[in-house]
Amino acid sequence: MTIPINCCTPETHVDTINRAELAAISVAFKAAAQHMARTGVLHIATDSLGSIRQIFKANTRPQDMLEHRHFALIKSIANTVAAHEGTVHLWKVKSHIGIVGNEEADRAAG
Repeated sequence: MTIPINCCTPETHVDTINRAELAAISVAFKAAAQHMARTGVLHIATDSLGSIRQIFKANTRPQDMLEHRHFALIKSIANTVAAHEGTVHLWKVKSHIGIVGNEEADRAAG
């Protein structure tokens, strides 16, 4: 299944790799939320350790993230994580090493 992702928003006009990775995580959360109960265990896999750290930091030290160019998107994801009544796992997977889902995502993005 392919889910289109629009990384650039009218208020930012900024397309970066970081924003694309964050947008993909955001879309994954929204897609998962449509297919499962709010109390289930949610697993999101990404090869972006930086994005995982930014989301974590937005929940633990939001004052340090206020000037981040993608803060609104990061905070939106962090709020989604915090609102989920079940357990959320953000998994870091290795990139570009033959992991089927990761390779398919890379092809779809290219």
